[in-house]
Amino acid sequence: MNSALLSDPTSKEFKEWRVSNLEGSSMTEIHIVISTMVLSYWCWKCKTAAEFHRSPTGFAGRGWSHFLFECVVFLAPMFLVLTDSYVYQTIAVLVAASVYFRWQIPDAPYRHDKWAPDPRAEEFSKSYIPGRVTAKPYLSIYRAEMMLLTCFCILAVDFNVFPLKFAKVETFGTSIMDLGVGSFVFSAGVVGIKAFLPRCTDGKLKTTSLGHQLKAGLWTAFPLLALGVARLVLTES
Repeated sequence: MNSALLSDPTSKEFKEWRVSNLEGSSMTEIHIVISTMVLSYWCWKCKTAAEFHRSPTGFAGRGWSHFLFECVVFLAPMFLVLTDSYVYQTIAVLVAASVYFRWQIPDAPYRHDKWAPDPRAEEFSKSYIPGRVTAKPYLSIYRAEMMLLTCFCILAVDFNVFPLKFAKVETFGTSIMDLGVGSFVFSAGVVGIKAFLPRCTDGKLKTTSLGHQLKAGLWTAFPLLALGVARLVLTES
């Protein structure tokens, strides 16, 4: 390939060469990077619980202060670890902050509940059967972190600050961006059942038959099936 084209960072050939023959990184490194997302959630959970026990009647769980804290605790560590800078320092800060906030939560029996109430729980219980189907905050956090991670990687992969060991591999290997495909499929499977769960409408329990569920599922998947068939025909021809 022409060396002059490779020396031009704006050329198409240079961009293709930059992301070619990537082999990813080790699973240990991927686990270390992803662990910061778990620590961010743990730090946020301990912080909200500490605020709730400090003022149970005035706790709302929503507001500008909570929004800014969530931006700091979720976005800042993600930026630092995905640019391969201060990874272990970030983990140490998150662990220290989590321990500090957890220490502020009183032990039983000097507390109403160990964790702060979910603001969506009351609204969720009106739509589904109480006691059988409850809100799962960790699923929301998992899907939100997955979406943030995906958006960050897609936007940052074209910049030098993003380590290419985290980008999609070409033939063999594993990287953080490769985990995104499987994570989306897994996430869709986990929450896909929500549309078919029995729901309470006007105080009455509403269920859907198996035939209706199959019909709704096929109708939802029909555009994807049509696109898949069209791609197969065009590719083979």
